[in-house]
Amino acid sequence: SVLIERTRAVIAQARVRVAGAQPDGTTRIVSLHEPDARPIRKGRIGKPVEFGYKAQVLDNADGIILDHSVHIGNPSDHGLIRPAIERVATRFGAAPILLAADRGYWDNHIEADLTELGVTTIVIPRTGKPSQARQHIEHADTFVPAVKWRTGCEGWISHLKRDCGWRRTRLRGHDVRAVYLRQPKRLAWQLERLREARAVLLNRAHVVANVSAKIERRKLSAADAARAQRLC
Repeated sequence: SVLIERTRAVIAQARVRVAGAQPDGTTRIVSLHEPDARPIRKGRIGKPVEFGYKAQVLDNADGIILDHSVHIGNPSDHGLIRPAIERVATRFGAAPILLAADRGYWDNHIEADLTELGVTTIVIPRTGKPSQARQHIEHADTFVPAVKWRTGCEGWISHLKRDCGWRRTRLRGHDVRAVYLRQPKRLAWQLERLREARAVLLNRAHVVANVSAKIERRKLSAADAARAQRLC
């Protein structure tokens, strides 16, 4: 059966470790019931290595999720952002005007590739020691607020993990987990963000309507004054 085959693979991995070698991390089985899960080294003090999948989420300034994906293993971040922007451009008919991401997405060609896809402003801190010209770019008034906004996104990502079930699921399999991200709790998050965005738009429309009404009243008052002057 499938379970027996996986158990044999785990025994083979144990023999490799006993022999003093390291099993291949890209194919290593860490769970009998979740064969696609992989060890992911995050570098955290409390949990240097975690087990599972890697997920990527793209949202806009209103917190509405524009794209998400689930990946086996620990692929590089800069290899995930390009296809994600392509999907967003295909889905909405245009690429984002501004893209902000952490320095893990940086590589030497990322800015040229994203510009070619239609992104106007790219805010990704460079890895390593930046040159003086790069320091000038990363300290610009348009760069710093975008970096701070992206850092603030960590809070709502924690909310998605804690309150929307993104931390762990009992469903098994890579494809099933990708579907799991679109289940009711995630949809509720999306609807809440859309409701807030709609309220903001309605408030702006109300303000514009009030301003237009005031301008119209002023026009009428000026016309009445001119008419009274002619009568005199």
